[in-house]
Amino acid sequence: MKIWQLAVICIISVLVVLSPAQERKIRWKKKIFKGPQAVEIFHSTILVNLPTTEVLQKKNLEFIVAHRFIPSLGEGIDALFGADGPAYMQLSLSYAPVTNLMVALERSNRENHYQLWLKYKFWEKGSGEIPMAAALKAGAGVAAEDPALSGRSRFQARNWQYFAMVPVNLKLMPNLMAGVVPGILYNSYIYSASPQTSITLGATVEYFVTSSMGIYAEVNSVVRGYRSEGATAFAVGFETETGGHFFKIFLTNSTRINSAQYLSGVDRRTEAFSDLHLGFTITRLLRFGEKW
Repeated sequence: MKIWQLAVICIISVLVVLSPAQERKIRWKKKIFKGPQAVEIFHSTILVNLPTTEVLQKKNLEFIVAHRFIPSLGEGIDALFGADGPAYMQLSLSYAPVTNLMVALERSNRENHYQLWLKYKFWEKGSGEIPMAAALKAGAGVAAEDPALSGRSRFQARNWQYFAMVPVNLKLMPNLMAGVVPGILYNSYIYSASPQTSITLGATVEYFVTSSMGIYAEVNSVVRGYRSEGATAFAVGFETETGGHFFKIFLTNSTRINSAQYLSGVDRRTEAFSDLHLGFTITRLLRFGEKW
C-alpha cells in the first residue's frame, strides 16, 4: 500500500470518528424524576459534620469518604500544612428504602468507631417566600477499639453512644441557605465514671456562588452537659457538585467525624489560625441499574 493511500484511509477514519453522527454526548446532569419534587435547600445530605434536611431519592445509595488531617496548618509547608497526614477518616454508605427516609452505616478509624443512623424528613414547606424543611437524624455508635488498647471488650455497654439531631433548614434567598441543628448525645465520654449527656446547638449557612458551587460555614456548641476540651466546633469551606458527586474542602478545629464523637466538642482548644486542620469530603450518589 502506497503512502498516499494510507494517508487517505487515516483521514477518512478520523472524519468518521469525529462526525456528529458518531459523537457520544456525556450528560453529567442528575436524572430528574417525574412527579412532585421535594423541597431542596442545601444540596447535599451533610454540610461538614452537621446534617441538612436533604435525603436521598428512593432506592438511591450514597457513598462518602471523609478525612480530617491530624497535623494542623501550623506544621507548615514541610508537612503540606497538615495534608501529609496521618488522618482520621470515615467511610459511609447510606440507602433510601422509601421516600424521605435514609439509613447509613459508617466507620471511623478513630477508636475503631462504628455508627448506624437513620434520617427522616418529616416536614417541608415549599410555598411562600421562605421554603423550609425539618428532619430527624438519630442513631447509635460504638467505639469497638482493640481490647489491648482500651482495656474493655469491644462491645461493652459503656462503649455505646446514642444521639439525635433535628436539622431545620430555610432558603432565605435563592442562593442563600441557613439552618439550625439542636442535638443530644448520651454517654458523651465513654471513659467517665458514669454516663454523661451533652445538649448541643448547631448552625449552618451556605451561599451558592453558582448552581453547582457554594461556600459555607457551620458551628456546633455544647450548651449543657458534658463537653470536651473545647465546647465549640466549627468549619468553613467550599463545595462543588458535578452530577452525582460532591467534593468539599474545608478548615476546621475538630478532627472528629462520626456524630457520636463530634457532638461532645473538640479535643483541643483553638487559639490561632495555625491550630486549624484541613479536611475534605467526597460523596458519590448511586442508583441500581441506572446512570446519572
